[in-house]
Amino acid sequence: MSSARTSFGRDSTPRPGRRLALVLGLLLSAAACTDQAPVEGALRIVSYNVARGYAMDLADAPVIGAALPDRLRLRRALREDPGLRGAAVFALQELCGEDGEAHVAAIADALWEDAPPSVVFHRADPFKAGACGEGNAIVSRLPMRRAGSLPLPKVGGMVRTAVWADLDLRGRHGAWDGAGDGEGIVRVWSLHLDHSATHGSATAARLQQLRAVLDATSAFRARHPAAAVVIAGDFNTLQGKEPAILAATTAGDGDLQSALPDETTTHVLGWTLDWILFAGLQPRSSGTVTLPLSDHFAIRADFDPHSDGLAKPAGSVTESSPGRRRPAADRP
Repeated sequence: MSSARTSFGRDSTPRPGRRLALVLGLLLSAAACTDQAPVEGALRIVSYNVARGYAMDLADAPVIGAALPDRLRLRRALREDPGLRGAAVFALQELCGEDGEAHVAAIADALWEDAPPSVVFHRADPFKAGACGEGNAIVSRLPMRRAGSLPLPKVGGMVRTAVWADLDLRGRHGAWDGAGDGEGIVRVWSLHLDHSATHGSATAARLQQLRAVLDATSAFRARHPAAAVVIAGDFNTLQGKEPAILAATTAGDGDLQSALPDETTTHVLGWTLDWILFAGLQPRSSGTVTLPLSDHFAIRADFDPHSDGLAKPAGSVTESSPGRRRPAADRP
């Protein structure tokens, strides 16, 4: 897979408030301690809003890019930062580029080791004109057996689409036909909920969008009760466990949990916007990874892949790259 270079343009220019937050991110993270590497054998899942890939665009700029220190290079951080480099799965938000795929292609290149990572990507708003569709992606070193997307209810200023992937913790490759109880499978979601307001109706809007994912998750778990589930992304919650998160942790059979403690700061302005919810896995540890690459912090959760009958993971191919086998699509 070749990296595609993303050009600057009006559609990818930071909004004034976002510029300030990104500057704060640079200042605050300069003295921040890096997060720890995963314990041997742990399954690490990372969620990261990459702020429309501004840092990646900067690194690709003809003159500025050559002068950037390594700490300002996202692709290098994904490979080398202790909090990121051992991750098996990345749930990413706000990926941009020509046709919405340049950033995810570059990230997949950065994570390519013995074999290409599995990728599913979808523009958050497939109808939005311009270079940036603010897409969501899942990039996985685990085999991706099925993958797809789910349009969320339009409750704010833009269309939102979540992506999901069924990953095989036992290293089995090939399309999964959905038969059986799902043992050895973890369904991972990457989502980005509405941000158009901060009170009242916006909370209800986020809850409406999250319910669409929860309903799909409940239906999946009813068909595959032995499968694990992870729902990760930018929930845009400003007040910690607002009703949208409370609904998630008490939905269905009530066993969805948050991997991170309540009120964990995930944004340079002190907000709690990003979450990793899970069921069917045994948590080991969690934390934030502070990098000067976004106004969001990356968040990570480590799980025991041996729990609930799941075997040790082994470590194909992109939903968005021609010429490679794609994971089978299925109803969410």
